[in-house]
Amino acid sequence: MEEYYEVKCHGEYFAQSGKERVVRGYKATFKIPNADAPLGIIKGKLLVPFLSKKDPGFTAIYTHHIDEINPKGRSFDPDDIPYRFQTKEQLRIYCKRHRLNINVDEYGSLGLLRDHVRLAKEEPENFAPAYEKFAKKRKEEKELYDLNADVFQTGEVGIPLSIMDGGDIENPKVPTDKGIEDLLS
Repeated sequence: MEEYYEVKCHGEYFAQSGKERVVRGYKATFKIPNADAPLGIIKGKLLVPFLSKKDPGFTAIYTHHIDEINPKGRSFDPDDIPYRFQTKEQLRIYCKRHRLNINVDEYGSLGLLRDHVRLAKEEPENFAPAYEKFAKKRKEEKELYDLNADVFQTGEVGIPLSIMDGGDIENPKVPTDKGIEDLLS
């Protein structure tokens, strides 16, 4: 069985559309032999040929982001993939292996989790203050959500609007999915 890494990525690129230059999006899954420098390999060697072939109007890469990297034909080793590209489950294994005192389930943001793993691994003296700040913010947000738990039962949405030149009109109209133009017509 062939061994490689599957890299799911997305981003935006510039394309020529008639006389206009437009921004378009892309998603792709590339295969690379190792995960040492996945973004460099994809951006430097694979992305331009891919976009050129798929979109004849392609002119330049704008953004490029790696969503996840998974080994194929081999078992997962958390040290083979840079932690800044690992998924939450991969980071769980990475933290256990490196004995990092991080509970990955506390994090809703993968970016913040990756940053805290980096701090715990590379700058342990800075991790404790960063985690304290995170824990304090998380506690405050939980208290705020608990305080407002009833709003999800009692709050109202989809109420007819009555807007005209910044003031009210007599007959409010039911909102549609078409936009503000419907309310003002």
